[in-house]
Amino acid sequence: MSKSMLLLTLLVTFLFSTATEPQREFRANWVATVSNIDWPKTKITTTGSQTQINAQKAELISILDKMQAANMNAVFLQIRPMADALYPTQLTTWSSYLTGTRGRNPGYDPLAFAIEEAHKRGMELHGWMNPYRYTNSFTSHASSDYMQVQHPEWLLSFDTNEEILNPGIPAVRTHIAQVTKEVIVNYPDIDGIVWDDYFYISAITAGEQDAATYQNYNPQGLTIGDWRRDNVNKTVKEVYDTIQRVNPGIRFGISPRGIWSISKTAANKYGVTLPRGITGADNYNSIYCDGLAWLSQGTIDYISPQLYWATYPTGSSGQDYNVLAPWWQSIANKYGRHFYSSQALYRGWDQSEIGLQIDKNRAVNTTSPGSVFYNTSYFVAENYGPYLKTNFFQTKILPPVISWKTNQALPVANVQRNGNILSWSASQTDGSFVIFAVPREFTPGSITGFDYMLTRHWTKNNTFDLSNYNNLLSSHGFAVAYVNRFETMSTPVYEYDIISADVASVKSTFHAYAEGGKLNLTVYQPENVVIYSAGGIVVYQGMVQDKLIVDLPRGVYLVRVKSEIKKIIL
Repeated sequence: MSKSMLLLTLLVTFLFSTATEPQREFRANWVATVSNIDWPKTKITTTGSQTQINAQKAELISILDKMQAANMNAVFLQIRPMADALYPTQLTTWSSYLTGTRGRNPGYDPLAFAIEEAHKRGMELHGWMNPYRYTNSFTSHASSDYMQVQHPEWLLSFDTNEEILNPGIPAVRTHIAQVTKEVIVNYPDIDGIVWDDYFYISAITAGEQDAATYQNYNPQGLTIGDWRRDNVNKTVKEVYDTIQRVNPGIRFGISPRGIWSISKTAANKYGVTLPRGITGADNYNSIYCDGLAWLSQGTIDYISPQLYWATYPTGSSGQDYNVLAPWWQSIANKYGRHFYSSQALYRGWDQSEIGLQIDKNRAVNTTSPGSVFYNTSYFVAENYGPYLKTNFFQTKILPPVISWKTNQALPVANVQRNGNILSWSASQTDGSFVIFAVPREFTPGSITGFDYMLTRHWTKNNTFDLSNYNNLLSSHGFAVAYVNRFETMSTPVYEYDIISADVASVKSTFHAYAEGGKLNLTVYQPENVVIYSAGGIVVYQGMVQDKLIVDLPRGVYLVRVKSEIKKIIL
């Protein structure tokens, strides 16, 4: 096959294989630790038991490996399931889901481990926190538990044996913000904080359980419903404001139940139309959860409603995914935030149903779609990873850009490859990098998508080990781009092999030299010539028939013709 025919074949393959994939996409799994639904299955019954710690770590690594293989790019790990912590804390207590005993130290830091391992695999880690839940109907805590000793007055109890932290008490809201602050201060590399759908609980009545709080903390004289929603909204804002003060690069999202409201009065308040034909729980008026308030007030970066229903006719027309997903997308658009749909793997549908939902997400949003799958146990057991990679997630990709926040991503410089080690310099360090591997026949063309994305890489020393990619070293050129905390990516900069650049070629295809402060070049047949600055920036590119003279500032330059590189000093 001729080279031109090969290139045409590759181009056609590229066009057809990526036609359905968006430019950016959020791809995540919920990893539930409450009741050990997803992780961990091994309990550390003896603090510091290395065997048990290693088993617990191995379970998480297995999950992350499967997610990486499916080209996922984020993990929602539950780190506060029941007013507790999967990390060392001065404010709450160790979670029983790690050890079997609430308050017992497992002997290692699960959150630090999870962040490191997720980042190793090119995935973000968002800490999933339940703000209010203290117990559920089948879990209780000893009377010596820290909350019952320190602040029993903060607890709101129900006949169902459930207890939550009372959202109506200002000190509770501040406590939740301080718990969040503890996480983002101690784990500055965490990528996000996300809440699920527990606010007030359905067992609450019109004004019985929190009547005293309503009386004491309602200076505006709001109705009981408006007051409860306002309490939740204030908690959301206090947490968001805390994140912005401490580390604004950390994103904040919430995953409410999938039906916002069925109340026309509520819809009129925001000037929106309710989704046509949708029936079900009115969460605006039952658990006092108002996602439109958070979006309209700009106190979240993304919303991930739990659309745990099928597309009609697989599912009911009263909870049709094909109606709810476009409605939530329109609401997110209205307020300039992102919508990442949470989708139910656990419902046992045929995998093609999830495929239809992904298609719908992409159809209603071509720039920032997203899917967050619940739960990970089903993701693994039902072999969703291969299905998703084969049919939808064929290439790696970055999450959507948080475009409403002021941000800048400056290009890296001095990209060099010395053997298996790729290195570069960067003026910005609070972020990550994307490593690209581009077939030689396409280098040094501009990189505008993610088809050649090798991985996303978090590093403090600006290096990447290519040892696992030895098969690409002779056939591909490598490039590096900086990605800031808001997902903005700089222009990728190609590497040069400093060993090749310093060694004269046995059979040269061109002659280059400095004369009179100018770069002079002669090619022995028409060739495509690329000249790089020492920082790896292309300063000249074009077809040269015979001779070329380029007037450049003083400095070090690399001249590349085909795979041959020469260093010129002006």
